[in-house]
Amino acid sequence: GCSLRDPIAHRTVALDFPVPQQQTNVTLSATDPEIQEALRIIDEVFVTNGFARDKNPPAPQDQAQGIIAAYGRYAVSIKSHSLIVSFVEFGKRRSSPIVRRTCSLMKDKLSNRFGAQRVSVDIDTDQMQVR
Repeated sequence: GCSLRDPIAHRTVALDFPVPQQQTNVTLSATDPEIQEALRIIDEVFVTNGFARDKNPPAPQDQAQGIIAAYGRYAVSIKSHSLIVSFVEFGKRRSSPIVRRTCSLMKDKLSNRFGAQRVSVDIDTDQMQVR
């Protein structure tokens, strides 16, 4: 069980997909060529660092949240105009060295392919508060 104030280390790597001016209701899809290419890069980085992609597709409730791939407890999802890789580690105040290394490599590889201005890393270490 969780205590009331378990620490959570949370890091995300986000790749933004700019929306062309003339198109307002564009939604990203896992089948888009750029998304597929980004997923290949993400997959390569995870595998290089010893993470395997889950064999089964995400469960329907996960897909409803935009999740398109998972590597153990780490998820890749589409949210509005971004591809987000989430690294959540429960019971830690800081991300583990392997997660920091994976995030850094992923940011570098995605930046090399899509441009650094489209890739961001967010670090959010939070106390989980249960009321």
